[in-house]
Amino acid sequence: MKDDQIVAVLGPLAAKLGVAAEHLWAVLLRQAPITGAMSLVFYAFLIACCFGLFRWIKFVRDKVDNDRWDEISYLGPILGAIPLVIGIVIAIDYLPLTVAAFFNPEYWALHEIIGHAK
Repeated sequence: MKDDQIVAVLGPLAAKLGVAAEHLWAVLLRQAPITGAMSLVFYAFLIACCFGLFRWIKFVRDKVDNDRWDEISYLGPILGAIPLVIGIVIAIDYLPLTVAAFFNPEYWALHEIIGHAK
């Protein structure tokens, strides 16, 4: 999109906020790397949770006698893995936007505008 097309799309939103569309676009471009960095922190947290879950499973398996490693012993790790899997699916879905936030902030900003305009 050209700048005049972007300004035309941002015009109604900027009018509601009481700012110029050019200012709103500049703010979105400055926000892109900040959001990308926040996403990287979230990804690091997910990786740490994965390692923690695997260590928890290993700890439980080492503590529980092999004869007693039954269905109930799996309950804790399974309940811990459910939110982790949901977080991983969300992270995989959002990964292209994280990359775009750093390397193509105009695309990220446009995606934010279109996503919130729906």
